[in-house]
Amino acid sequence: MRRIALALLLAGAALAQDPDLSPYAELGKMGLGFQELGGHLPPPAFSGHNEATITQNGSDQRAYLTQWGGYNEATLTQTGSANYAALMQVGLHNMISLSQAGDANQALIGQVGAYNSATVAQIGMNNVVQILQVGIGLNVSITQNGTNQFARVVQRN
Repeated sequence: MRRIALALLLAGAALAQDPDLSPYAELGKMGLGFQELGGHLPPPAFSGHNEATITQNGSDQRAYLTQWGGYNEATLTQTGSANYAALMQVGLHNMISLSQAGDANQALIGQVGAYNSATVAQIGMNNVVQILQVGIGLNVSITQNGTNQFARVVQRN
């Protein structure tokens, strides 16, 4: 458990070093308060078989993705310019699907637990989404069309 908490902390610290991604330092807090959030760690025997696909078209796209545990899946598509994404999953059978089309959209998505799902579509400019799910079987779907929209979802069980 300490290794995963340390990994989350280090990932958040690494993102915080990039001034453009300073809002994503919140990922480090996931590691610091993991037990307090009621997180569910996968059994040690269940690790690997994670899948990630990142597709970037345009200029100045940034994507950070970390997965711990087993059978997690993440798909990220960025089209346009200056889109930023920081994705983190810890646990089993979690799924993230993020599509960013346009310019300067930002997404922070963190999931800890099992069988969680986050689906996000950002179409336009300067949209921001922040999602934190801690638990089992949590689902969120967000679509942002337009400019300067903000969404924040925190779920736990």
